[in-house]
Amino acid sequence: MEYTPQQQELLNLLTTRASRDMWFDTQTLLDVQVFQANPQCWGLLLTAAKQQGIHGWQWERAVEQSSVRANGTHALPLFRPQTMTELLKADIAPLHEVVTGFLHEGLWMFGGKSKRGKSWLMLDIALAVACGRAVFGHFPSVQSPVLYLALEDGQRRVRSRVLAIEPTIAQRDDLHMAYEFPRLGEGGIETLTQAIDQYSYGLVIIDVLAKVRARHTRGKTGEGYQELYDELGPLHALAQASHATIILLEHLRKQEAEDIFDAIQGSVAKQGSADALMVLERKAGEDDTYLHVLSKETESLTHALRFDHTHFVYAGEGDAYAMKQQRRAILQVLKEEARALGISDLLHAMGEMDTSANYQRARRNLLSLVEEGYVICKEQGQMVKFLATVLQDKAEYDDTPF
Repeated sequence: MEYTPQQQELLNLLTTRASRDMWFDTQTLLDVQVFQANPQCWGLLLTAAKQQGIHGWQWERAVEQSSVRANGTHALPLFRPQTMTELLKADIAPLHEVVTGFLHEGLWMFGGKSKRGKSWLMLDIALAVACGRAVFGHFPSVQSPVLYLALEDGQRRVRSRVLAIEPTIAQRDDLHMAYEFPRLGEGGIETLTQAIDQYSYGLVIIDVLAKVRARHTRGKTGEGYQELYDELGPLHALAQASHATIILLEHLRKQEAEDIFDAIQGSVAKQGSADALMVLERKAGEDDTYLHVLSKETESLTHALRFDHTHFVYAGEGDAYAMKQQRRAILQVLKEEARALGISDLLHAMGEMDTSANYQRARRNLLSLVEEGYVICKEQGQMVKFLATVLQDKAEYDDTPF
């Protein structure tokens, strides 16, 4: 594409030595629109803007708004499709992981029931990343500045938790705390953008989302998908532009859900706007915890954790660990009941929901226990029931290496 000498001079100036102020000059914003039709030139401009500390999405919005003001109408943006050839040749940076094998860049939604440890777990992760130690003693972290917005807790509670997790910690200048923050739409996005630019945060934790949502949406019922999607859109764009990991904490609905991710309030819109979802599954009074991860970028996994006095420790991959724990629980219940039980009755006795996933896991465990000789099965009417009558002929289940 041919450009006039003046246009070529502007392009050279912006990509070499232009000041930050010039990028947002009214005339510059109007003049650069000619380059939008050329993906290569536009890409050069966005790269140069980033080198000046300008987020591409902010600058593109300013260019669009200048066009609207100049024309006096909401002009349609120029449609610029990308060819497959351009996609394959594009210089796309690899996905950045602030915690290897666990947390990657983007917008995350993290849900958990009240008083089950989600804030404690997030503070544990924040400390690990700020200190550069392995998260849960298993996942290597890339040492990075961290911002933790503890919007439901005060200094006393946060300090108490920090000293419980890291008793020997004396100082940690890379972990920043805040207890108040502007709401989205009321300066929150702009403030967070400035903070990430200034301190180079690799991880931002917002505890909780409800504290930064617009006032008119707080506690509102029946809100639509588009309304919530539009509200979270700028946060998603910020995470993408800055390559930071932004985690929003959210409460789970009280009623149980067949799919654990459907328990997140407004989960359909949040699944659409977030790059990944996490759900903490932990029963009251129990140390076993399951952290379910559903990501658009990586393989979806479940991590089994144990709460070891003051912090969470990796115990294994969720399904294998759950199978092992359920085998022990099955043998314990059958031994105590000393009668034949069906799978649904067995799940009830173990305190587990009779969901399809739990039922199938219990069925697989029971069949393997029958094959190994720890349990016998018998038909009672049309039901197949199980009874641990052969335990006396085997090593006790506590000593059995499953």
